[in-house]
Amino acid sequence: MNSRELVRLRRKLGLLGRISDQLAFVYSSSDSDGFPSLLIDETIPATEIVALRRRALSKDFVRGALSRSAQGVICFQVQNGTSEAILLLQTHLDGILKEQIPALSGALVKG
Repeated sequence: MNSRELVRLRRKLGLLGRISDQLAFVYSSSDSDGFPSLLIDETIPATEIVALRRRALSKDFVRGALSRSAQGVICFQVQNGTSEAILLLQTHLDGILKEQIPALSGALVKG
């Protein structure tokens, strides 16, 4: 993810629980640059998903909804995705995504 995408994600996560109770997410473990990609918004346009599918090295996406608990913990509620892709999401949340987006520290994956 480039710096512009990171700023957008940080802003959306900051609003989670304040303005929006839930946000949609789409995760790919490997974008064209080899790093994970995470799309977050109220609704994710099909054009963004198609663009991600075209450039992603891994076509196994994880999709679902994000919410924030009363304690401030972000929860990824998985609605579809392979078990391998879900495991990679958890691994990346504990590693590179947490480093790039500190608000994801301690995030949970359910589903």
